[in-house]
Amino acid sequence: MACLNLVNGAFSLAQFTTANANAGQLTITRTATSISVQRVGFNNLFLNGRWESLVFGGGAFVALLRFIDGAPGSAQRTIFIVDFTAGSGTPGLEQIHEQGTVQNSVSRPQIMLAPGPESLVFVWSATGFAQDLQRFAICRSDNGDVLLAGPVTLSGVNGNISAEITSTQVIMHHPNTGFSDETAGPRPTGTCKVVGGTVDFGEAVLGASNPGLATKTKSVTLRNDGTDCLTISAIANSAPFALTAASASMLPVTLSPSQTISVDVVFSPSAPNNNITANMAITRSPANGDSQISCKGKARNAEAKIAASPSTLAFGTIEIPPGTANSSYTVTNNGEIDLTISIAGPGPMSDFTWAATAAPLALAVGATTPARNVTFTTATDGASVPQTITITPSLGAVRTITCTGAGCIPNATIQVPAITPLSYGQIERGFRTVRLIEVINGGDDDLTFTARITAGTNPAQAANFGLVLPENDITDAPSQRTYSVLPAVRCGAGPVGENAVPVAVSFFADGANGTFGANLVIEGHNATNVPAGMTWTFPLSAEIIDPIPVDIALVIDRSGSMNDPAWSRNKMEAALAGSKLLVQMLRDTAEDRCAIVGFNELPVAHQPIALAGPNRAALLGTLAPPTFAPGGNTNIVGGIIIGREQLATPHPSAPPGLKRALVVLTDGKENRCFQQGGAGPWLSITGRDAADGMARPDNITVQDTDVYLPPADPATYCIGLGQPNDIDSATLTAISATTNGSYQGAEDLTGKHYFLLEKYFTQIFMKTANLSQIADPFYTIAAGDKHPHQFSILPGDVNAMVVTYDMPGQRLPFYIESPKGEILSGTTLPAGFSVRFRSTPTARFAEFYFPNKEPDRYVGMWTVWIVHPGYTCAGEIGGKRDDGQTGDGFLPKKCRKNGNPVDYGIAIGAGSNLRMQPFVDPGVKYVGDPIRLNAVVSEAGLPVKGANVRCNVVAPNGAAYSVALLDDGLHQDGQPDDGDYGGTFMQTYMAGNYQLTFVADGYQGSRPFHREEHRTKPVYDPRRPPNDGNGDGDGRPGGGGGGEGGDCCRRLLRVLSRQEKLLEQLIKQKS
Repeated sequence: MACLNLVNGAFSLAQFTTANANAGQLTITRTATSISVQRVGFNNLFLNGRWESLVFGGGAFVALLRFIDGAPGSAQRTIFIVDFTAGSGTPGLEQIHEQGTVQNSVSRPQIMLAPGPESLVFVWSATGFAQDLQRFAICRSDNGDVLLAGPVTLSGVNGNISAEITSTQVIMHHPNTGFSDETAGPRPTGTCKVVGGTVDFGEAVLGASNPGLATKTKSVTLRNDGTDCLTISAIANSAPFALTAASASMLPVTLSPSQTISVDVVFSPSAPNNNITANMAITRSPANGDSQISCKGKARNAEAKIAASPSTLAFGTIEIPPGTANSSYTVTNNGEIDLTISIAGPGPMSDFTWAATAAPLALAVGATTPARNVTFTTATDGASVPQTITITPSLGAVRTITCTGAGCIPNATIQVPAITPLSYGQIERGFRTVRLIEVINGGDDDLTFTARITAGTNPAQAANFGLVLPENDITDAPSQRTYSVLPAVRCGAGPVGENAVPVAVSFFADGANGTFGANLVIEGHNATNVPAGMTWTFPLSAEIIDPIPVDIALVIDRSGSMNDPAWSRNKMEAALAGSKLLVQMLRDTAEDRCAIVGFNELPVAHQPIALAGPNRAALLGTLAPPTFAPGGNTNIVGGIIIGREQLATPHPSAPPGLKRALVVLTDGKENRCFQQGGAGPWLSITGRDAADGMARPDNITVQDTDVYLPPADPATYCIGLGQPNDIDSATLTAISATTNGSYQGAEDLTGKHYFLLEKYFTQIFMKTANLSQIADPFYTIAAGDKHPHQFSILPGDVNAMVVTYDMPGQRLPFYIESPKGEILSGTTLPAGFSVRFRSTPTARFAEFYFPNKEPDRYVGMWTVWIVHPGYTCAGEIGGKRDDGQTGDGFLPKKCRKNGNPVDYGIAIGAGSNLRMQPFVDPGVKYVGDPIRLNAVVSEAGLPVKGANVRCNVVAPNGAAYSVALLDDGLHQDGQPDDGDYGGTFMQTYMAGNYQLTFVADGYQGSRPFHREEHRTKPVYDPRRPPNDGNGDGDGRPGGGGGGEGGDCCRRLLRVLSRQEKLLEQLIKQKS
């Protein structure tokens, strides 16, 4: 931006002209319809329209006046400055004044020029009203920037308009009757600014080998922060700060507004000082702004300094022989003075040796010596005496390096647990289990030993025992293995490890019932802490028993609400369908028993516990109206107590390890209580009182209750039908968790949830009968299609079960294909296999046992083929291939054409040693609470490591999530690699039942496996917590539901009732 070079005095009036101009480098050519402005070095500025021009400032500046005709007799008038400040190209056109559209009789806009070089213009115009003027402004002549703005409009003008420049101001005069007579602003001037303030030169180093460290140079920037030019004539040196010669030669210099200049200043101190300051005076014109450059710095003498790396040579422990190791060190001059160094040699009897310097070594600043070798040699099993390398510089402090090391002679040691018999207890025929001992290597070398199974009293029984490796095929169980155990700390180079190994001994229950025995012998070790020939012998014992029977008590809600619809059937029909499936699954060969208990306001044992085989028809007949005709209230605790009493009935065979399960199904909240044995306290599972609507079974007498706490045995499986807040789901969840059972919830039984109860009952049977669930999906199949469902069978598996869930009257054929292509179809059965199959109106199952000792026929990938041949069948199938009721594909004989898609479900389980046990946080959870999830995956008691375990979660609104469960010790999962996989589900965004499917995939013994288990977790709205409100009822005390607002009122009524009783007691005492 050019300097204004203002001169004091008054502005003078100028006039626009229509004449052409030719003033040296500037040419203006005008026609009636255009104007052209041409300056040497710029493109031509060509403008259409009616224009007048004003050339001023000795041809340096051009102003243009434009006319745009409007209505007849009027025109719009605008003043522009032609801006040549860009230096080249097409000049700019900057508007500085607009009169607006006025009559032609109104005087033109006025322009006045500043005195001297005319670098400012003063503009204003008339409005068309008498004594009214407008838009006063003083602008730069070169680019049109406004320097001083005056009134926008001014009325009552009563004098001459003028402007002037004084030594301090720029003033416009506009005498008038209603406003100030003048507008003034500061005169443009230059102002000096030292950018960044005080200049810090840092630290100069005196006497260093590098003389350049004794001076510091900084670049200092001066800027014109004013509105006009600034001239800097000189900058004075102030020792020890001085301008460089090159920078001094740049002065004097004139700076336009915002323009800068950078000069170099050298700091050259002569003596050490921590605070050196000086000011370098600036001669400038005008004398505005900063008058000096403030400088500061420090100076110190150079340092002599060395560094040794590393500061310690730790050789660690080296193996003998050879007992020798080498390392090295370096020395660096990290000071500022060139030095020499001397290194002393080792003392006598030192295990560490290095070379001393024969003469001082030169070490320049920044230089590092080549690596200098140190040798450690020892023949001692133990630590050597540490030695010190001393490095002495010609100037500065001495540096030392400490050498440490130890020798070791490799030795392995063995620690074997105290000898105690390893008992396997009672094992069901066909299954395997594992016991183990841990052998520890406490030495510093590899430990090797041999484990061997030897015969006991009966030599033949030793074959049932074998040595297995965790994570390997459990059937890979030879009678002898050699083990190697890494040390935790090794003598010399080589791997280290956990220094312990499990010796796992499996027992295969293959044979007649009875006790089996053998020995585990640990021998052939290389340990040095015990005699070379020492052995350890552990007696082994196990008992083979028949398949363990199952006692199950079905406790079914038959209150009035069980008549509510659940899609194409009501709740009771769905509950009975699932119950019948479980009864059909009970085994004849294992002497399974079943009891059936129903409850409304009173619990009744409709079918006392009896063997399922001979009494299956009676059991199935009980599970039907009128026995289970819905009606009445809800007495959950009574059903549980009566069911437990049935399970307490001794089994006629008194089998060892009898498995017992209590299955409780309800759709409501408990509102009736029960006296166990007809006397004693009134009980409920929730502890509700009369104020909560609790009543006795007579449906008349209201009653406070005590909480019934069931013992841990038997396992209790609870199923809730409906919304969690409409059921005592929190209490049922807690009962299931404390008895090692599970809680399952079903909010509806529509669509893909149609078979939910059948699937829950299937899972309960599989869990109780030692079948590991593999999958339970739901599908739709079109006519003509085949659906393959594959599952893997491991070498240690005993049997498998396939369950298909059928829509009413729409049974499809299914076939089971072995890895070898052998087919099980209901009418065909390969040699060596055995099978049983049954049906209910909504399900069929086939359970088959593998041929003993022929794993090549059953180990691998099986396939269940579901086929839609264009027809479906209805009716029941029998339990035998020759019963006349069962056709190919496990179908009944009554079939009809059906070309429509058919829905079906399938569940698959295996009698396997590899199992997954899920655990769900048993606490009551509200919206927003996290839910802890765990799954323990094991085979025959050994942890299964490295599995891909996850929990697939479906929220009440159908949103799907997946939580990875990890076995790393960081996810509330115990220790790393212990088979306990943990994680947390966080997305509890709404109240309702969350359906949790635990899935484990992996490889065991190089063979794939897949396991699935299902659980339900209710989450509550904190505004409507569990255990409040009533269940079914008929309007009498305790009946009815109550509205949303009833929960808080019931709590208040309970408090008021108790306070009333307390007041009554106090009144009695006072009287």
